[in-house]
Amino acid sequence: MIVDQLILEELQLQIADRVGIKISDEELNVTIKSLAQQNDLTLEDFIKFVEERGDSYARLREEVKKNLKIRRVQQGSIQNKISITREEVDSFLRTEEALNQLGPELNVKQVLVKKGSKKKY
Repeated sequence: MIVDQLILEELQLQIADRVGIKISDEELNVTIKSLAQQNDLTLEDFIKFVEERGDSYARLREEVKKNLKIRRVQQGSIQNKISITREEVDSFLRTEEALNQLGPELNVKQVLVKKGSKKKY
């Protein structure tokens, strides 16, 4: 199972390279800062934590970069499979399920009444 995961990871990285997926230093830095914040650490403390565990900051950057590339490949393959037409949306909105999910909607129309009119509407 681990071998399968490693093979899948390598294939996804090859796809990322083939289609030209690039991760900028800025995106990488933002992601790593986010990881630090999720662990309630400053970036400096997070780097220190990584190094105390026997890893290096450079290796962490490479792993995060690989994970971002893999995520992009996965998102791209999913987005290419999802195609919703306007007709499908309209059809769904006419169903009971849509009414239950979207909740009640109030339609208000403008009613004009002449000043002094005695008609009751």
